[in-house]
Amino acid sequence: MRNPKRIEGVLKVLGKVWKKNPDLRLMQLFGNLWDYNYDPYYLPDEKLVQMLSSVYETKEVEDGEEKK
Repeated sequence: MRNPKRIEGVLKVLGKVWKKNPDLRLMQLFGNLWDYNYDPYYLPDEKLVQMLSSVYETKEVEDGEEKK
């Protein structure tokens, strides 16, 4: 079973990114991340957080705690 604590961390990063880009709809926000060399259905949560942080230039969050 995956660690349920990861959910808060992913949602925290998503919330930060979306608040910085409020004109984007949710699927636009995700669409800006996709590299067609992989299937997003199998994207690990950690990779999603990394991509959100990289593309939208925010700090990563891991298990609900910001990395310093």
